[in-house]
Amino acid sequence: MAREKTEAKKPTTKRNYAAALRDFSERLDHVAWEQLEHAYGKANDVPTLLRALATGNRDDQEEILFELYSNVLHQGTVYGASPHAVPFVIELLDIGKGWRLRAELLEYLGHLARGTSTDPVIQRKTRRAVAQGIESYSRFLDGGRTEVRRAAVFVLGGLVARPPVVRILWRALSTSRNVGVRACVALALGAATTLKKQNAKVLTDVLADAPLVRIAAAMSLTGLLGAASPASAVGTLLGSLPPVEKTSSDFDALPPFWPDIGLVACVCECLGRVGPGSAPRLIEALSSLEGLDAVHAAYTLAEIAYKPEKSLGREEVAQRDAVLAAIVASTPTWGSRSPLELLQQYGYGASALSQRLAPALEAKKAAKKKAAKKKAAKKKAAKKKA
Repeated sequence: MAREKTEAKKPTTKRNYAAALRDFSERLDHVAWEQLEHAYGKANDVPTLLRALATGNRDDQEEILFELYSNVLHQGTVYGASPHAVPFVIELLDIGKGWRLRAELLEYLGHLARGTSTDPVIQRKTRRAVAQGIESYSRFLDGGRTEVRRAAVFVLGGLVARPPVVRILWRALSTSRNVGVRACVALALGAATTLKKQNAKVLTDVLADAPLVRIAAAMSLTGLLGAASPASAVGTLLGSLPPVEKTSSDFDALPPFWPDIGLVACVCECLGRVGPGSAPRLIEALSSLEGLDAVHAAYTLAEIAYKPEKSLGREEVAQRDAVLAAIVASTPTWGSRSPLELLQQYGYGASALSQRLAPALEAKKAAKKKAAKKKAAKKKAAKKKA
């Protein structure tokens, strides 16, 4: 199964472009795809998909990428065909049509770099294949469409176990004028356990940057340092609750460094890593959060305060009391599920404190029922009027 390394060189004329496509197509035939497998069996369809991706129109490209996500990278899993497909995807960064395709290919490569497998050899080979394009990804950091630059950071973020990649990202953080790109770099550096001390310093230095960059850097610092995170990082995260609408939407527009659960949920997860120190201000923030954001904050608080493995000291008991009272008092939490369920999940149900809070819980439940009845009666009256 021959596989050549791909050095992506951008065609400069129509003739060069045609020659590059011909060469690309011929080299696809050098791989014994029938001996390789993806999620649905033999990988015979992969060369056809890659050829079509190089020449198809925009609608075709979207459909083909969907197919490649389904078979070569099924639900984040890589297969025997994955490392062999990667060099051709890298080459398509230059011979494919349009910036949208380029951004999507970079994001696809980022997911391949993070792909998992029951076979560690396949996983390593796939990541190594993606790493062959580091020079190309770095080139896309220097200019052009913001979407492409962000996606280039995303793929490099999947390779941060390599010190040279971390240094490339440091340079991008200091030279890029685009807030979204800098925020992406800050998020990418959160997975860099190599050069940890220097990395933490770089991230700490940008805590005075634009809001989106500050939040991204603070999130990464809590991932790297946990309970040892600097107070400025914790303060940045707590200060982002509730988030400004623009900051929240800007965060949602970034590549998927984090699961698609929204800014507040991500911030709460980070605060959970920090531990009890963040509880007082998170309790304060809970009163101003709504909907699922309030639920995420309530879960984080419950996780911080509940320590079943040891007896609680006086201060910890006081904190637990404050957490439970805040969860019970949080009206939005009741909109998604009963806080009683949450408290019982964390072992509070049988505690003396929960018993003392039972009247408040029941009062909340009764108020909710009364409000529902009132709403139904109002609806019924409106129908009669009509």
